[in-house]
Amino acid sequence: MLQSAGVKMISSNSFKIISLILCSVFTIGCEYRVSNNERISAPNNIKNEKGIKNKFINDANFIFGNNLIEEEYYATYNANRLIFQLKVDGLSNQEYLDTIKIKMQNKGWKFLNKYKDAYIYCDSKLNQLEIVPPLDIKYSFNLGEGQTLKQLPDLWNISFINSIHKRYVCNKNS
Repeated sequence: MLQSAGVKMISSNSFKIISLILCSVFTIGCEYRVSNNERISAPNNIKNEKGIKNKFINDANFIFGNNLIEEEYYATYNANRLIFQLKVDGLSNQEYLDTIKIKMQNKGWKFLNKYKDAYIYCDSKLNQLEIVPPLDIKYSFNLGEGQTLKQLPDLWNISFINSIHKRYVCNKNS
C-alpha cells in the first residue's frame, strides 16, 4: 500500500475490484428484464411511426385535397407530426372550416376547442389536428398562434400531432 502525507491509498488491484463491483451493481439496476417467452420490441413511437404517418397523410389528402404546400413529417422524442400549409382563395375562414367539417367528421376528427387563433380537433386515439387560419394583413401585422403553430400570411398552417408524452391539448388530461 502506498502512503502519502498520512493518507492511505488503495492499491490499483483493489481499485479495479471495487470499480468492477460498482459497475456490476449499476448495470444490474438498469437491466431491462423480460420473461423467456417475451421478445423486446421497439417502443410504440418507433413501431407505430409508419402507421401514424400514413394515417396523417391519408387524412390530410382526404380532408384538404391534394394541394398541400411544403408537407413535412417529423418524428421527435415528444411527438410525430405532419405539418403543411394550404392556400385557399375566395372563402372566408369560417366558410372554409364549414366546407371541410363533414370530411373531418368522416375521418373521426371532432372539434375540441379554439386555442388562441387555432382550431383544435381530436380523434379517438387522442391525436391532435391543429388548424391555424391565415393572417389577414389588411387588419393586423401581428402573427397569431395556436398551440404549436403560428399564423402565416395568406396560408393556412396545419398540423397533425401524435403525442408521445401527452403534452398537447387532446391528451393532456388523459
